[in-house]
Amino acid sequence: MAVGSRTIELTKIAAAALADKLGDEIVAIDLSEQLVLNQVFLLVTGSNEPQLQALSERYKENLLKLVRSQFVKREVAPGFSLITPI
Repeated sequence: MAVGSRTIELTKIAAAALADKLGDEIVAIDLSEQLVLNQVFLLVTGSNEPQLQALSERYKENLLKLVRSQFVKREVAPGFSLITPI
């Protein structure tokens, strides 16, 4: 199954929001052929913990407005967070 146009639109909006907070190395990976539940995996790097927190908050703020979904943030490792919609 190919990535849908709505998913592409949301990914672009999320990437732009992360770029506004000076996120680095923003990469979207197409997972539509590998996974059933996720179509895109969006990666971004930050230079320190406060910036990573700001990136996380900006991501959630922007997508909450668009998809009206709740998010779960999991600390996977020091300096690495996984944010997923419920």
